[in-house]
Amino acid sequence: MMRYSIPILVMVLLIIVVGCKSQKNIKPIAPPETKNKTMLFSTTTSLLSVPITVQLNEIERQLNNGLSGLIYEDNTDDDLKYKIWKTGAITFNEKNGKIISSFPLKIDGSYKYGVSALGLSDTKKFSMNGVVEIESDTQLVNFKLTTRSHITSIKWKESPTIELFGKSVAITYLINPALYFMKQKISSTIDEKITGYGDLKPYVIEGIKTICKPILLNEAYESWFYMTPIEIYSTTARAKNNSIHINLGLKCTVNTSIGIQPKDNFNANKLSFKAVKNIPTDFNINLAAVSTYESAGKVITQNFKGEEFGSGNKKIIINNVALWENNNKIVIELSVEGSMNGKIFLTATPIFDKESEEIRFEDLAYELSTKNILLKSANWLVKGLVLNKIKENCSYSLKTNLKEGKETFDTYLNNYSPSEGVYINGQTHSLTFEKLEFNQIGIVAFMNAKGEMKVTIENPKLD
Repeated sequence: MMRYSIPILVMVLLIIVVGCKSQKNIKPIAPPETKNKTMLFSTTTSLLSVPITVQLNEIERQLNNGLSGLIYEDNTDDDLKYKIWKTGAITFNEKNGKIISSFPLKIDGSYKYGVSALGLSDTKKFSMNGVVEIESDTQLVNFKLTTRSHITSIKWKESPTIELFGKSVAITYLINPALYFMKQKISSTIDEKITGYGDLKPYVIEGIKTICKPILLNEAYESWFYMTPIEIYSTTARAKNNSIHINLGLKCTVNTSIGIQPKDNFNANKLSFKAVKNIPTDFNINLAAVSTYESAGKVITQNFKGEEFGSGNKKIIINNVALWENNNKIVIELSVEGSMNGKIFLTATPIFDKESEEIRFEDLAYELSTKNILLKSANWLVKGLVLNKIKENCSYSLKTNLKEGKETFDTYLNNYSPSEGVYINGQTHSLTFEKLEFNQIGIVAFMNAKGEMKVTIENPKLD
């Protein structure tokens, strides 16, 4: 059995004690996490296409509901008096960009003939049924759908006659002098009714109000998208495929925000309306690629896996990395073990590397409490070489976040319907970096997206 002398045992104990003392434990004061919730936002100005489609059968429905029975009575001529009655449903069709309407009607009248002064006069009653065909050009005036109509033909189902002085005389011949005024009256009646039911302004305002409500793109990141309208532009109305098509343009500020839910600040009274010839469909907005501190910490922790920092017998390894915001800086917490055990805290400013699409950290430095402790117990860690090696590993890619941000936004460009009859469609063509910001949620890279976007308002009920 081997026996140790007392001097040898003392030496072994001293080695153990010295060895234990070389593994220092440190407990610097952790910089507090920012608690006040702040909102990050980015704003661009864009012009969106807002086409409106109104089915002719909707105008037809309104016209038939509002026009029935007696539509005109003429008593201006003592010899010829007549009334015009609507006898059936008015039908609309589109042909070569014009509205063609068929108007079934009946004319009840009386014709006085003879010489009144001699007492040789008589009055004959008559009734005629037919269909009037009307052609209308469409236009948009102050967001009111208006038409200019004229009668192209009158098809009588029969041409009844009356006996005058022993001769058969066609009634149509007798009333021909009045037909001109009758045509004008019927045409103007059609125009007045269409104008009355064709005020699109309330539906335009309601549709724009709907799409301007803040949309929560990502609940986890508290990412919001919303628009604030400035002006509305309109082109001329045109008839096509049995519909009235009106292309509007919405000039607006497009906002992307991270954090507090934005207020719905839509104010129709602040909107101005202008007529233009053409409306582009390109949009220009900023999207947010959000990296939470938790996800960033996990990625950077993997970067440190298997790495040693230091030299000789003074080395540490980093087991875990955590990040948060403090006083407009990012705090990087490193959990270390080796020649030193505990946590050390760094502060830094994040930057975005456009070429690699990575977040890197500039101005990397030890937080004051950490630095003071290290200068006393482990000043080798404060030296630039170790800090530079740590800095090299404190980076992570945003490619996944950028892709996720684009894909999330693209879902709102794929026939997204915020309300009945309102649809958003489009596509994103390009993404370029705009700026980097951060708050208590995470680090946000705002990317400018260019593409096409249109908001379609289909078949508003003209009630």
